[in-house]
Amino acid sequence: MPNFKKDLSDGHDFEDSILAFVQIKYPKAYRVHGYHPDFDIFVPEKEHKIECKYDRMSEKTGNIAIEFFDRGKPSGIDKTKATHWIYKFHNGIDWRLAIGRVSVWREVCVGRKIVSGGDGWKAKMYLVPVSELTRGGIKIRKG
Repeated sequence: MPNFKKDLSDGHDFEDSILAFVQIKYPKAYRVHGYHPDFDIFVPEKEHKIECKYDRMSEKTGNIAIEFFDRGKPSGIDKTKATHWIYKFHNGIDWRLAIGRVSVWREVCVGRKIVSGGDGWKAKMYLVPVSELTRGGIKIRKG
């Protein structure tokens, strides 16, 4: 059974680690606190808006799930105001980061299998095999 508090805490820890890395080069970058569905980190020096995603199920499924519709409305990749997405996923050996512009992520989703998931199975998501991420131009780094 999902644990919302643990997932939220893990997500915030992930955002903080990405922020610390970004601040090495862009010290004015900051994490947006509180409820802010548009993006997680703002980098004023570059006008970049970063959304951090964490797919715990990728370790079992070999896919990352990219939400695009929830409760009758566009969501996720179809609604984001972020310029970049960073996805933490498991490649079967260890945790990795998939990094790319949102426009590239959208291209990666074209023609992918669509599944239901999320709270009450009301969200629609694209399934992208982790083995195919680099074919779409997504950069992979150790996470």
